[in-house]
Amino acid sequence: MLMTFLYIKTQAVDGKSYNAILNNLSHLQQLDANLGRDVLRSRNELLSHYDPLVLWMQQLKETHQELVVGSSGIYHQGNVDIDLKLDAIEALLLAKEERLEAFKAHNAVLRNSIHYIPWLTDQLMTNMEAQGADVEVVIVLNDMVRDLLSYYSDGSTIFKAHVLSHYEKVMQDVEHYPLAVQEDVRRLAQHLKVVMDEKQAVDQMIMMLTSSATAQQVDELLALYSHHHETLVHRANIYRLYLYLFAVALLIYVAFIMWQLKNSATTLRRTVRDLNYQKFALDQHSIVSIADRDGVITYANDKLCDVSQYGRDELIGKNHRVMNSGYHSDEFFEELWVTIKAGNVWNGEIRSRKKGGDYFWVDSTIVPFVDSTGEPYQYVAIRTDVTEHKR
Repeated sequence: MLMTFLYIKTQAVDGKSYNAILNNLSHLQQLDANLGRDVLRSRNELLSHYDPLVLWMQQLKETHQELVVGSSGIYHQGNVDIDLKLDAIEALLLAKEERLEAFKAHNAVLRNSIHYIPWLTDQLMTNMEAQGADVEVVIVLNDMVRDLLSYYSDGSTIFKAHVLSHYEKVMQDVEHYPLAVQEDVRRLAQHLKVVMDEKQAVDQMIMMLTSSATAQQVDELLALYSHHHETLVHRANIYRLYLYLFAVALLIYVAFIMWQLKNSATTLRRTVRDLNYQKFALDQHSIVSIADRDGVITYANDKLCDVSQYGRDELIGKNHRVMNSGYHSDEFFEELWVTIKAGNVWNGEIRSRKKGGDYFWVDSTIVPFVDSTGEPYQYVAIRTDVTEHKR
């Protein structure tokens, strides 16, 4: 479990996700720059429609959303500063989207008026000449339109002041103009006022749309995430070191266990060898048999087979009663069984019958082997032939 935990901690840094996040942050900056560029192009009538602006805005929101909940999202990943920065960028994008819609509306009005004014001016000049208007009036109107177009192009406050001055004079004197052109003059002045108002509004929107606020927030987010990533890398390296140390300790422990097992195996082999020697020595001297808890013979050594004249296959699976001579009473065997079933060793002399019908006496020691509950599960009988002593 510990090794699994340490391994998981070492995988906390995903290089693929890290690169994807950096790409998204860079893409966010590029999209914001593209939007600002095309806003300026639209203002200068280098774009025939607003589709690119809508596209950049949509991609900005999608890229931000990818950073929040995408496969490589960094929102709600344990860093509050990153979460706050993503929230701030989202608020900026929402505000930018609103300003973009306002820009499109105001810029459309501005374009309409700025395109209409030159045509209206030409018509007005033609009508004024036909009406024999005062040359000074014509000059004032021409100067007003000229200064307006100059102000529209570079936004100079000097031209703005000139336009306003001409506008006030025209509106004061319009009643003295030929009646046939008064309506056109008022219409020209109205569009001039629209251009003045809308240009100011559009310029303010452009300033906000092209400001570096979003880019600055993205830069700060990049710095926060880079620091966060470095922290994760450092932490993962520490866990990796712990993992290596644990692995080394585990290898040492395994080597120690293997060494112990080797020693245990050597000891076990020596013990088995000694037991075999002891068994061999015992078999050479004694008559040995093993019976299960029901008295059924499960082992008989060669000496038992020789003395009883039964083959081993004739004894295995049989009860010791196969060699019962009938000499001992039922009480004798009952006492024997009571003793060994109680887990005690029984010792005594028993007369048994050979296969051929002859009898033999053995001095018997029966040892019960008990399990964890204290119940005998087998009995080992060790006998010595004492027939000669009984004659």
